[in-house]
Amino acid sequence: MIGNVVAVVLSLWNWYRRYEAGDAAVLPTGLLISFVVVLILLYTGWRGWEMVYKHRVAVSDQGS
Repeated sequence: MIGNVVAVVLSLWNWYRRYEAGDAAVLPTGLLISFVVVLILLYTGWRGWEMVYKHRVAVSDQGS
């Protein structure tokens, strides 16, 4: 959850920088921030998948 919150905060900060500075905020800083957000989302998605499918967190093994 913390990783996803960090990704949202970074995205908002990136949006605000682009809103204020326009095209000047895109390269290279805006692109770098977007890349970091993608890496964070890939990591948190992988960890979420691992929790559900490998460790069976919040999965009921009983038949419906």
